[in-house]
Amino acid sequence: MMTFNQTLTLIKADFSRRLTLEEKRINALNMCLIAFKPGMISILCYRLSRYCFHHRLGIFCKFFSLIDQFINTNEISPQTDIGPGLVLSDAGGIGIPNLCRIGTNCTFMGYSSITLGALENAPTEDDFIHIGDHCVFGANTRIMRAVRLANGTQVKPCSVIITSVKKEGQTVSGIPAKHKHIDDYANIRQWNPLLSKSIVEAAL
Repeated sequence: MMTFNQTLTLIKADFSRRLTLEEKRINALNMCLIAFKPGMISILCYRLSRYCFHHRLGIFCKFFSLIDQFINTNEISPQTDIGPGLVLSDAGGIGIPNLCRIGTNCTFMGYSSITLGALENAPTEDDFIHIGDHCVFGANTRIMRAVRLANGTQVKPCSVIITSVKKEGQTVSGIPAKHKHIDDYANIRQWNPLLSKSIVEAAL
């Protein structure tokens, strides 16, 4: 059962990472200022709706989800498990279903969606999406099947993932997404996707 203190800790981690990527001081004033950005409003709505989901507050859970959809056109299931340090683009259009687990410090650059369809002759426990830590999804990316993405997976804009990525630090691109190159995972953890045009631009 998720407590309210745990929820606040996750929100603080999300805000701190956004400020770090924007190269701003982590203090109360800056946290208040970025709280009005669409991406941060979306994260707040998700964290609060997830807290309500754990405490069976269905009406409030739906309320926060509707706010997110109205302001940012994002649809993030409160049932999905997302680690701390989440960053969402202010562009919106992000969809994340319930049968999904997302790791720490992941970034979605906007108009990205995860679609989980039933797999033929596959047991229910395999129909699940696992996304590792420090993964980055460029604009207009899609995940179309139950896959596992290793830590540090970088998905180029306009790519469609239908197979798992097994090696840490791997960059994939295309339709369907295929291996491009592998970077050192330690370097990826220090990389700033918000300041990189290559991952933000929609035509690569």
